[in-house]
Amino acid sequence: MPIVIPPGFAYVRVSITKGTTGRLMSNGHGVDLATPLTQTEVNALSTNLAGTYKPILSTGSLYNGIHIEEGQDGAPLVWDSVSGAGAGTRTITASTTPQVQLLCDKKTALGGRKFRGRTFLPDVAESDVNDAGAVAAGTVTLLTTFCNNLLTNFSTGAYAGMVVLHSDATVPTPVTTMSADGKAATLRARYKR
Repeated sequence: MPIVIPPGFAYVRVSITKGTTGRLMSNGHGVDLATPLTQTEVNALSTNLAGTYKPILSTGSLYNGIHIEEGQDGAPLVWDSVSGAGAGTRTITASTTPQVQLLCDKKTALGGRKFRGRTFLPDVAESDVNDAGAVAAGTVTLLTTFCNNLLTNFSTGAYAGMVVLHSDATVPTPVTTMSADGKAATLRARYKR
């Protein structure tokens, strides 16, 4: 079901090309807007997000920039930026399969699945997770820094904070915390939750 982007809010899609597969993937984030966007604000966000994403991406993966849909009456206004585009900075020698991804949890003041979100991150080294899927302490620290920086990026300039967008008329819900998940997300049956 498509998400609803009311006026005063936007949907930011971060584009990443995965180094191990060459496939395009993206992370989506809802954001509250303090003011209507300009290309300068979009470029600044893309540059800031590049600084947040590149340390978690392997040197073979690419941060491609962002695509933003700004809610308004009628069709959304669309913005694109490739400011800050480039390769990740994390050296990974032995990668897991592409199905294994690191995970950050978005939480709001309200309970229930509808009021939570997740961000999946590619480029997981075998040393990042153990056989039970637990994420190594150093990687949790890296993820925690990523989560904190992401919240900061969406709280400056024209951006008034991260929100969870919904597929119905529910008002977007402000994200109060974003934290690293201590378990890796996977499609493999190897890990038990």
